[in-house]
Amino acid sequence: MRGARPTTTWRSREPRDPPHPPAERRAPWVIQSVYLFDARRLLEDLRARGVRIRTGSSVRKALWTAAEVYPESHNAVLTLSQEQRDLLALFA
Repeated sequence: MRGARPTTTWRSREPRDPPHPPAERRAPWVIQSVYLFDARRLLEDLRARGVRIRTGSSVRKALWTAAEVYPESHNAVLTLSQEQRDLLALFA
């Protein structure tokens, strides 16, 4: 479909407290968790709560939990194989 928008979106998050100060980091990429959101559901929730939709919009914890695919798997839409989980673990 030409011009169709995706119905899902993914998000990864950096650790809140990096293990080392920036000057001491050894690896440029660290993946602690991966999320796959249903974009329609997410937008509906944000609009229903009157949240301005922009970078850094406030997402309810329940939606974060439901969207998580790594390291815990709570997402009903996407389940990672053990091989995929092992590959992501290389970035931890």
